[in-house]
Amino acid sequence: MQSGKCQNESGMAIIMTVFVALFLLAIALAYIVCSKNSLNQSHLSQGKVKGVVVAEAGMERALWYLQNRADNDQEITEGNISGFGKYDELLKGYKDKAEAREYGVIIPEMGTNTRYAARTVEESDGDAENGKEMAIYVIGVTRQANPMGEEVS
Repeated sequence: MQSGKCQNESGMAIIMTVFVALFLLAIALAYIVCSKNSLNQSHLSQGKVKGVVVAEAGMERALWYLQNRADNDQEITEGNISGFGKYDELLKGYKDKAEAREYGVIIPEMGTNTRYAARTVEESDGDAENGKEMAIYVIGVTRQANPMGEEVS
């Protein structure tokens, strides 16, 4: 009788061990999935912040350029600013690496996959005292690979 009782308890211990192992495996998998999602989100956020920084850098450069032209009595025309990339084309094709390379201006300190383009648009609300009012539009794009091998922008 006692030998039968030992075999039943032994079988129950194996079953409990397997269930505990499966439970721990499920917890480990859930942790891995959450960690991967968190890492992806942080890389997406980093790319968005970098894009804003690039656009601001492009804006500062465009303001400096246009101010120099105004100080030297050179005409400021509407459209793409010479040497500042092609705004409309970069805006349309920013997801395409080749088009971003072709239409954007690189900022070497921020990496080769970070570019911007700027253009001016004449906008008048009737308050211009001397001459015309110009708006500056700048787009900044960045492309980077995250550790999971996917590309984020």
